[in-house]
Amino acid sequence: MACFFGSIGAALADPVELVLRDGSFSVSGALISFDGENYQIQSEYGQLTLAADMVVCRGAACPALSASPESIALSGDGSLNSALLMPLIQSFAEHQGYSYQLSKEMPGQVTLFDPENGTALAVFALSDRNSRDAISDILEGRANLALTLRAARWSIAAISITKSPETVSSRTSVAVTDNARSPLMVDASTDPTSSM
Repeated sequence: MACFFGSIGAALADPVELVLRDGSFSVSGALISFDGENYQIQSEYGQLTLAADMVVCRGAACPALSASPESIALSGDGSLNSALLMPLIQSFAEHQGYSYQLSKEMPGQVTLFDPENGTALAVFALSDRNSRDAISDILEGRANLALTLRAARWSIAAISITKSPETVSSRTSVAVTDNARSPLMVDASTDPTSSM
């Protein structure tokens, strides 16, 4: 999700502070290395490696990041998009400490931002599609995730598994569970006898 680059060799002796995005924990130390995905620091706890997407780096030795937002295409029925995907994206953003914005120009597009510097981190594009088109989108590589209201036929599941084994997670139904206090209640069961 993040791009990196720039020389950090001269600044390695300078201390940095790595703060979890929700602000619940921070650790300071000398920056040893940064490979674009992980920070390595020498801290009072010893040498630590922390994932760059989980922390904010503060200090003069922090490498300059050039972020290119990750694009995630989601294809599915409009009712699933609004009842399941949109609340999940918003909840994820809030839990990670990101701000988010719904696009006025592009319906179904949500952009997540780093609240520290306003950098766009990810763009979710939700397309309202019927079951047949959503499955087609995933098979043809136009979507990263497709949700349908009914089961895919075995022939469609077989094609998708042949093209890309990681494509099908469930042919008939998916049970979405959460704790009882959650405002999101979803019945994602489908009729396994229905066809595409």
